[in-house]
Amino acid sequence: MDQVLILQCDINTINIKCVKLAKYIIEQFRSEFLAKKETYEINMPIKHACIIFHIRRDYESNLIKSNFICGWKQITIESLKSPEAPLMDFLDKPLYEIINSEFFEKIVGSTKPFEKILKDELLWCLSCIKYQHSNVNYISTLSNQILSNSIFVNCIKTKTFEWVLENCKNWQYEVVLDKTYLSKFTCLSLALQDYIRIIIKQTVAKIIYSLENLSALTTFFNYNNKESKIKTELSDLWKHFFMDNTTININNLCEPKPSIYKISHLMINDLEFPFSYYFLDQINFYKKLYYEELDILKQ
Repeated sequence: MDQVLILQCDINTINIKCVKLAKYIIEQFRSEFLAKKETYEINMPIKHACIIFHIRRDYESNLIKSNFICGWKQITIESLKSPEAPLMDFLDKPLYEIINSEFFEKIVGSTKPFEKILKDELLWCLSCIKYQHSNVNYISTLSNQILSNSIFVNCIKTKTFEWVLENCKNWQYEVVLDKTYLSKFTCLSLALQDYIRIIIKQTVAKIIYSLENLSALTTFFNYNNKESKIKTELSDLWKHFFMDNTTININNLCEPKPSIYKISHLMINDLEFPFSYYFLDQINFYKKLYYEELDILKQ
């Protein structure tokens, strides 16, 4: 090992001038070594010098690069531990492709990854909704109803995946450009892995709020409590309206966080027709326009 010199330093504690001095001394010895080898034309063993910097992501990397631009090869190692999910499996792939693959199961650690994320994050999603009258029992009951109803879970899964398909084309760049977010992880693959969970739970939170704001969740679960032909038809109609982006459009909602979405009206639990509240809003909207047009015509 006398042919290899390894220096290690913690950039956060050492004076950068010491690094410059060490680099200068190494280069001086290198020049003398090469001159001696050329002069005497002898077969001298090749020697190597390696300086290892231990740095944090939030460190100003230009301070290092500016001192090693001449003659030194640079290698960046994110982490000494091998990631469970290889970085290459995340790159150059739309998010929709990843969440529809077996790789998604590996990331989440479940054969039903979406369902696992929904179970883990549902209470957080519900915490993003601020009701006019807070009721712990209602939240608990709603959570149980959602998780125990496979039909509804499939509906919200399909809606979430469709939104991801349309809106998450270059999702890797969003992660890479967010230095504050990256600093929380030891390697990029872990950041990408966590970001997938965030996208899923945020989309679910927006969808659930949109449904609650229209008093549409209770309507759906009422259909499933009673079996009849009319209830089945209404349930199918509910699913049709739910998948229509005109009825449930989350694109203009702000990013979810606890109590960010406010429901100013009282929840209506006995609506029979799917999305009655939505159609009532539409009627009132056009009713107002109608009377405005009527007033103009009377003038």
